[in-house]
Amino acid sequence: MSAASSHSIAPLTRRLLPPEAQWEKRLELLENAPTGGALLVPADCAGWPETNRIIQTAIADKRPTLVYGDYDVDGVVATLLLYRFLRAHEVPGNSFIPSRMQHGYGLDMGIVKQAIEQGYQTLITVDCGSSNHAEISYAVEHGLQVAVVDHHTCDDELPPAPIVNPHLDQRLPPMCAAGLVYHLLKRLRHETPADKPAEPDETELAGLATIADVVPLVPENWVMAHQALAALPETLNFGLAALLKTSGLHGLTRLTGRQAAFNIVPVLNAAGRMKTAKIAFDLLAAESRERGGQLAALLGQLNDERKKTTDLVTRAAIIQAEGQERAAGLALYDADWHPGVLGIVAARAAELTQKPVAVCADAPGERELITGSIRASKVDVMQALQLCQQQVHSFGGHALAAGIKVEKERWAEFRQAWAQAVADAERIPAEALGPGEQVELGEITEAFEADLWRLAPFGQDYDPPRATLADVRVQRVSYMGRDKTHLNLQVTDGIRQARIVGFNLSHLYRRLEVGSAVKPIVEFDPDNYNNRQTIMLRLIGLAD
Repeated sequence: MSAASSHSIAPLTRRLLPPEAQWEKRLELLENAPTGGALLVPADCAGWPETNRIIQTAIADKRPTLVYGDYDVDGVVATLLLYRFLRAHEVPGNSFIPSRMQHGYGLDMGIVKQAIEQGYQTLITVDCGSSNHAEISYAVEHGLQVAVVDHHTCDDELPPAPIVNPHLDQRLPPMCAAGLVYHLLKRLRHETPADKPAEPDETELAGLATIADVVPLVPENWVMAHQALAALPETLNFGLAALLKTSGLHGLTRLTGRQAAFNIVPVLNAAGRMKTAKIAFDLLAAESRERGGQLAALLGQLNDERKKTTDLVTRAAIIQAEGQERAAGLALYDADWHPGVLGIVAARAAELTQKPVAVCADAPGERELITGSIRASKVDVMQALQLCQQQVHSFGGHALAAGIKVEKERWAEFRQAWAQAVADAERIPAEALGPGEQVELGEITEAFEADLWRLAPFGQDYDPPRATLADVRVQRVSYMGRDKTHLNLQVTDGIRQARIVGFNLSHLYRRLEVGSAVKPIVEFDPDNYNNRQTIMLRLIGLAD
């Protein structure tokens, strides 16, 4: 009997989870995690032997080392994890978090030149570098040892440095950069048994970055995310503890994936969007409660500013999108839009229009360039950008999210080429979930609720269980939210009642007459309202 076969779940859970959910493997990995778990980075992983040598040389020879990261949560956490490891080994050097507005995404040539002038001997990039051929070539030519730890799409011509990247070794799970660094450090410590122990917050930081970067929640990624949600309420990280208080999550015994994604991650990202991501880095690296509290309060203020700015830009972008109704892909631009919110606005516009959307503004410090973010849900935007690369100054990213720069004088040309490229690009296959199984309220037991907490969080490529509630009638229905955009629905089978929440589904109100039979299609999500571990029934639609 395998270890996995000793795990059991409720009959309803087994019915609603498809085989590809791999729930047995998830629970097996979780069970083994406290003893160290598997080493996910093979000893002969592409790029690892040389990267390992560079790190070990930096430690042995005390080579001045610069860790260069990125301005989102993943990049900040990856930078912090590696920088702390090197500092614990008394490696001289520093970390650098680029400015979204001043440096943009990727390794900046100006910073490379500064590092050389300041006497750095080693450069390690995290969450970037795979496409920085010119910058890394320059660094190597001037005597720096360079290594790259990244998860972004690689160019055909790789930079002249060892690169640890899931795109270059299929044995690596599709981890975010912080997850990669986390597992690289596990490999380093495994190969040096007398090495210094891991910091107590490493797992929760890597798991939070995994949730933030919306990487596929394959079992290996899921374990990090699951452990993070369990550990965060008791975190020893002063910055995270302060952030839980300011985010209204203090006192909970366990967090949900939605709380991490919507209450914590946006606040951390607000630093890089509105000012500098160094504030988020400093928060996570805070060495006192007082310092953590000060930075958490500052991040709260920046997040409030981010929300207001996002709303203003979103309204303007949607108005502009209405003029491109026939285009397969939208390209929206205003010189004065805030560069820090372009990605959020692109995501909202893509959701509202159901099209790939590029939202752009003038590039700070680069008068001749326009910078922007692209978001999509059904089209491989990297392939679309490759189809119109003649009209793009530079780009990089993932299948569903990318960053671009376009020369101002070629904007009209790009907008036309982008629309055609989207029309020609491959569609990403999306599994039609449909209404799911028919489920009666009596089948939703405490054992099923406990299973959902054991198997959470759900996310990218790991959907929550979905079902159609059978034999129920509308008991009560009302609008929710300041703008009445959500629904609060209560149904009954005559014996039991269930509350269902419909986010952004207020248009269904007219179909929900009290006393009428209804077939709600719902997804089941963990919920901890009033610190009780129950589940939320989230309305997806109504079956005929």
